[in-house]
Amino acid sequence: MISFWYFIVLLFKMVSGEKSCECNSELDPICASDGKVYKNQCEFNCINLASNETLKEKPRFFCVERCMVPLIYSPVCGTNGKTYVNKYSAECDQWAYPEIGLEFVPANKLPGDSFLPEYEECRYDCQCPRRWKNIVVCSSLGQVFKDGCEFYCAKYYWYTKLNVREAKHEFCGLFNVVAKKIEKFLLS
Repeated sequence: MISFWYFIVLLFKMVSGEKSCECNSELDPICASDGKVYKNQCEFNCINLASNETLKEKPRFFCVERCMVPLIYSPVCGTNGKTYVNKYSAECDQWAYPEIGLEFVPANKLPGDSFLPEYEECRYDCQCPRRWKNIVVCSSLGQVFKDGCEFYCAKYYWYTKLNVREAKHEFCGLFNVVAKKIEKFLLS
């Protein structure tokens, strides 16, 4: 009921010419169809009312996918226990999931002068407690994981504050599921 009255007040302010929108600093991020992450429902509603286009809520991973990550292999270790392919990949998670408080440091490069440098594994990287079926898993974030182990790591280590759940493949989009299967095939 509060959100209805809040909406009415916002609408009144918009009609009366008052352009400001006052929101609290509560962190409950929302990914929108414009690819931006808004701090909370209030900020999303304010932008939506002030915008000429109608924004829609999207799964959070939609905003991560819109991040441009260069194809550079230079791993970094996230404080969430995840090893990222490079700092740009970690920055995408940092931006799209601000509530996890992600910080990261470069992974240590191992000695040697091979063409492709090797890196030390991140200290807190997730280790799965059992064998998993080698089946692609779609999550409530809209993100596709290569198997149950990677999904387990996301749920219990990398994104613990996000209440990650398994979702139907349609939620993640057929393109993402097929792309993950091809990636898994190429890396095996």
